[in-house]
Amino acid sequence: MFAATNFVVFDFGAKSRCNWQIVAINKLDASLPFITARVGINNDKTEITMLDLLPDLFDQYPKKLTLAQVPFNDYGKEVIFSGEIVTVACFEDNSKVKELLATDGTGKVLVVDGKGSLNRALLGDMIAENAVKNNWQAVVINGCIRDAGTIGTLEIAVKALGCNPIKTEKLGIGDINLTVNFAGIDFIPGQYIYGDGNGLAVSQTKLTLTEL
Repeated sequence: MFAATNFVVFDFGAKSRCNWQIVAINKLDASLPFITARVGINNDKTEITMLDLLPDLFDQYPKKLTLAQVPFNDYGKEVIFSGEIVTVACFEDNSKVKELLATDGTGKVLVVDGKGSLNRALLGDMIAENAVKNNWQAVVINGCIRDAGTIGTLEIAVKALGCNPIKTEKLGIGDINLTVNFAGIDFIPGQYIYGDGNGLAVSQTKLTLTEL
């Protein structure tokens, strides 16, 4: 759920569908793409819930988006996100993940290539809480997380392959902001990533959804 004050809501009259309205996502953060999407409004109209993003993006930009070929699981309280790609490549060592999520992540999504390992968790509750404090939009992990219950209460989107309660060693090993490849996608730093319950996709440039 998102508080109504977090968004700019437009009434397009004939363009609205039933009880749908059009909402500008990320309007208050100029560093993020200007995205619109349909939302449902609860009965007392005090909160709005954004429902889907990728279907409308793919309808408008079928040739500008690449869809991940692996179904990731959603763990954060938020599900829908977008932002500029920042990458970490590591294997069973989350030192660089911790390092980056301690920096300003406004308008950014951390994409972690953990080489698909399910043996250790690359994100836990304390690092995730730090990510929220530093305004990261989301964390996408080709690997596992832990503390799934706590992460599910945090105001951040998290996608991962699964969970493992065992933490990693911290040896300072890993690479930052290299192009990484998994799920059939090249994740290139400085390009853009979008996610919701329908999946995960990337584009070379910021996308604006202008019509529904």
